[in-house]
Amino acid sequence: MGIGIMGKEGNQASAFADYAVPRFMDLRRILFWHGRAFGIKLNNFGLWCIFKGSIYGCTVWFYNFSNGMSGHHTVDDLYWSMYSVCLTNLSLAFMIVWDHDIDFSKYSQGIQAEAGLPFKMSGFYAMCRDEQKRFMVKFLILFFYAWWCSFILYLIFFQIQAENGGIFGADGRLMGSYLFGTYLVIVAVTVHHLHVGMNIRDWNVAYVCMTLVSYGFLPLILWANNRIESAVVYRSFGYITSQPIFWFMCFFGIIACALPLYAASRIQYVLL
Repeated sequence: MGIGIMGKEGNQASAFADYAVPRFMDLRRILFWHGRAFGIKLNNFGLWCIFKGSIYGCTVWFYNFSNGMSGHHTVDDLYWSMYSVCLTNLSLAFMIVWDHDIDFSKYSQGIQAEAGLPFKMSGFYAMCRDEQKRFMVKFLILFFYAWWCSFILYLIFFQIQAENGGIFGADGRLMGSYLFGTYLVIVAVTVHHLHVGMNIRDWNVAYVCMTLVSYGFLPLILWANNRIESAVVYRSFGYITSQPIFWFMCFFGIIACALPLYAASRIQYVLL
């Protein structure tokens, strides 16, 4: 991105720049307020995209250990195609556009308002710059943690399912591993929204509404998949969700994955 400064010798450059500012001091606001904030959010956007994709795909990979590595895919096509379209990416889009770690309306209205910050903006900029330098370290931590979460989700499902011969409903009907895809998409989407939500700094009514819209696609996709004849769980979602053991698996999987993420985010905020 090019920034041109208007002036006697800079008019031609500013005319062809992406953005033009009338004063040199305007660069301070661009760098310290907008550039710094967007850089941190873009950094997190990349990390969280990798995490949500890894936790979803690696769990399916672990599932193949239980079917002789046949490559059989229990996650229905609609779940698989919509996971990265509307089930998870909307929350990230809302975060990168609207979230702010500093109250712009209170502190960004000039140098005098900025003086009210409990820290120097230059020091905060340096801290955010150093955070971005640690991208690879955070990437490796999240990547291996995603594999660990995937193994835990697989273990929870098959310890309850396979080791006990499956889940029996109140009417004696056996629910086999065909509900693995439904279990996985509910847990993965919920963990993703909790992960994004616990790192949001600027919670307000509008952002709560946007989060509900994003998460609201989950029951919509579950309902639509239940109407597709080629789906693994065609016309059986109501029966699946009527079994308390299914919701216990989902709840236990969500807690097992999200609780360490919450603890890590609180520790990071204290250290920073």
